[in-house]
Amino acid sequence: MGNQESSSVPCGCGKLVELGGCYNETLLGTVKTYHRHLLVCDGNDSWTVPKITADPSAFAAKLCATIKRYKTELKADNKSILAACSEPSLRAKDGATDVIVYPEALRYSLTEAQLDDFVKGQVVEGRVVQDLKPAPLQFKRMVLVCTHGARDKRCGRIGPQVKSKLQELLAAKGLTEQDVVVRGSSHLGGHKYAGVMVVYPEGDWYGYVTSRDADKLIHKYMTDDVVFKEKWRGRMGLTKDQTRSIPVVCTGTEIEDSPHVACSDCPEKQKSAGGGVRPHLCQKACGRPPAAKPPQEQEEDGDAAATAAEGVETLSVS
Repeated sequence: MGNQESSSVPCGCGKLVELGGCYNETLLGTVKTYHRHLLVCDGNDSWTVPKITADPSAFAAKLCATIKRYKTELKADNKSILAACSEPSLRAKDGATDVIVYPEALRYSLTEAQLDDFVKGQVVEGRVVQDLKPAPLQFKRMVLVCTHGARDKRCGRIGPQVKSKLQELLAAKGLTEQDVVVRGSSHLGGHKYAGVMVVYPEGDWYGYVTSRDADKLIHKYMTDDVVFKEKWRGRMGLTKDQTRSIPVVCTGTEIEDSPHVACSDCPEKQKSAGGGVRPHLCQKACGRPPAAKPPQEQEEDGDAAATAAEGVETLSVS
């Protein structure tokens, strides 16, 4: 029922979302601000505990504990979130666990002894730690679907259905895992919006996703290269206010459906239908950083130490 109600929210043009309206106001701005996603590749997609850090011997718990030791050095404008995913570690036989990092789109193969160097460089200072020899990812896109049933039954029920349908359709379209991988994820945040999904490298978050949405999602990304606006919640790097103030140009018949964030100095700015400047998402199109976040957003959702060490709902560790 919640999904049906949310799909009936009218957009600014007066059209319902299910009839081609704009973004769903129920979902917009429901992603807490973060700047980096750390994904522990444990090859699992059905975790038996509510939090992946519950077992102190688990690699995710050790990574979380290392981050906590650097609590005083973490900054509010460099928040990381942590989850586990069903992507396997490539060097597991050597005693290493892989950690995928976005937006850098890199894979680190780490031993416990290397965690301090990784956290200090990549998480605290926000730089690639070349001495740890991270490798570029071998796929263009990664789709994470929350399948963490031990955390929330809704994700445990809906997530596997969405994941299986996406994999089925991608195979049918001849897309390989060099193009896109679909992986189960531990708790991502906002399980009341199940099915919850994130698409990287863009970092687009979606809610209320069902298996019926799979074909449209694939078409949007692989053909149109735009977001699936009806189920879009927000994007990595955007504050809640930036997400909610998306400048959508809508006439009732034509809807420009890519999210944008202001860029202070960008040669790729586009003109809106009304004649004004409509800046695009600079991180994707021109490589320049978006405009600085408003000061009131800096402390949103708690400090960076909490973000990296307590759990996605209040911060970031699932």
